[in-house]
Amino acid sequence: MKYDHLLSSSALLFLVASASADVTGVYTTRYTDSSTDQGQSVQTTTVIDVYVSSDDDADTVLGVFNFSLAPDAQVIYFQSASEPAFPTNTWWLPKNPGGIFDLESVRRSDSFVTIGGVEQNVLRPEQAPGVGAGQRLDDDFANPFDTFFIYPQPNSGGWWNNTPETLAGQVGPVALAGPNGEPSGFGRGVFVGRFSYYGDFSIEGTTLEVAWNQGPGTEQQQAAFTIPPVVSVSCPADLSGDGVVDAVDLSRILAAWNTDGSNDPGTDLDEDGIVGPLDLAVVLARWGLCS
Repeated sequence: MKYDHLLSSSALLFLVASASADVTGVYTTRYTDSSTDQGQSVQTTTVIDVYVSSDDDADTVLGVFNFSLAPDAQVIYFQSASEPAFPTNTWWLPKNPGGIFDLESVRRSDSFVTIGGVEQNVLRPEQAPGVGAGQRLDDDFANPFDTFFIYPQPNSGGWWNNTPETLAGQVGPVALAGPNGEPSGFGRGVFVGRFSYYGDFSIEGTTLEVAWNQGPGTEQQQAAFTIPPVVSVSCPADLSGDGVVDAVDLSRILAAWNTDGSNDPGTDLDEDGIVGPLDLAVVLARWGLCS
């Protein structure tokens, strides 16, 4: 499905241009969530959040299209028990109606796609009521006749912001992936989807295209991306294991100063038998996010 089809189906009236810098890629964070569903049952799922990254705060993501699931990503995605009895492809839209349906599982584990709209500057965004106002899903995103489960089709169209003047997809502070994909620290980008499953799975290798501009009336750009693998980051200076080298790690070096580090394993970073200036230098040199 081409984005010019999306444009003809919506109020977007922007010219397509070749991509330049600004939107730089797509990436994921990965974590486990246990949350309460209807009837107080607890659902435990693996959650993969998808982000578009950008180096320009003026960018606004308009849509995702030509979304093609890799084979390992073609699983039965989790949908909350608050869903209707007969699923349709609208399951994948942001759909928290609030009230009695504003459940933990809807907010934290439900699979959905969106163009921004969620709270920024949080590591695990929630699907609050009203997240998807003005968002549209392409008709062939998923199979509306499957009465048991639903997942995006292998070559399944896309989703977009039908009212771009709201700037729902404007770039802002979003979670980055720390060690093993766990959300840790913040970069610049836009949240575009949550994929949740009862077991282990991967969406690595999934391909998609992203369209963006810098606000109403500005030229639209687009580029194709492939979702990269979750990388296990080796970051020995991150003594706390939170994905960032900061004052917490520095304090542990200072607490172990002039010892062999046996009371706090790992603090003797250069393994010379004493925690001292060389270990402090390693922490200072690696200060910030692990990468």
